[in-house]
Amino acid sequence: MPINFPDPNGPEVGLDGTWSPKDSSIVYKWDATKQSWLLLPTAETSFVNKDYVDYNDELKYDKLGGRISGDVSVSQFGSNDTNIGISGSGTLSFHSTGDSRIVFDDTQRNTVSVDGVDIFKIHKDEVKFYSTLKSYNNFKPIISYDITNPSQTNVIILEAPDDNRSIKNIVKINNGTTSSFVVQNPNSDSLFTVNGSGLLEIKSNVRTLDVSRMTGSNQEVFSVDPVTYKIKASDQYNQGLVNRNKTISTPNGGSTSYNYEDDNLLATLGVVKKYQYTPGQAVFAESESDAEINGLWTDGTNYYIKYK
Repeated sequence: MPINFPDPNGPEVGLDGTWSPKDSSIVYKWDATKQSWLLLPTAETSFVNKDYVDYNDELKYDKLGGRISGDVSVSQFGSNDTNIGISGSGTLSFHSTGDSRIVFDDTQRNTVSVDGVDIFKIHKDEVKFYSTLKSYNNFKPIISYDITNPSQTNVIILEAPDDNRSIKNIVKINNGTTSSFVVQNPNSDSLFTVNGSGLLEIKSNVRTLDVSRMTGSNQEVFSVDPVTYKIKASDQYNQGLVNRNKTISTPNGGSTSYNYEDDNLLATLGVVKKYQYTPGQAVFAESESDAEINGLWTDGTNYYIKYK
């Protein structure tokens, strides 16, 4: 059954601030500083503990759903320091010189909910969230970590479920040129920026962009070097342009022949050097089969125009 504490200034309370429930040997004393009732030793016992209250007092707290009115303070016996405070308005506070802990068994029932809706569940190896996390302090990182082991060089920030290969990991930003997603270095220099209108900007004073195959030989495809302002294609691509076709090794170890005469392929300096005309350069093909219709060719002695 619930214990209904009296008004500290009421007639039921003694001049020394003590009070006992009817037909009970338990004595409570009003602490004006803490604004709460404290259990006191009685003449029958040298101490009052939880076992005594649970098993010897007729007015023990109802284990099946009783109620305590007012603020409650929990402390070590004989100490005036409050370790746990429960206010009548619903505030739970911890005050400890050591570790303040909330300890759960590792079960599926370690759940924090609001109005019957689960917010998060606490387990030994993970915390499951069922609601959105929002930060209102732009001076503090939303997520931070501290890895002290120098051999641990990889940290997973986001891990998508492996059994859903079609999932899209989306970062949403405002649709505007001044809104952006930015990757910075420790000096707060912006290295990688994507703004809301789709503009991508990469800044660096070293080799910036490398496009490569994941596996196989000749992995390099394309690179950009801001120091020298050089944009380089791979040797494989340049050879394909120069020869107009090339047999390329595939990532799985095979090979495929590709044609490199597409009109929209970007030219390299290598192919320009091969096919450009310079003063004194020979313009005659070395055989009729090498000449195009209306092109010039020679057999080494005579010169011809191929007409069909």
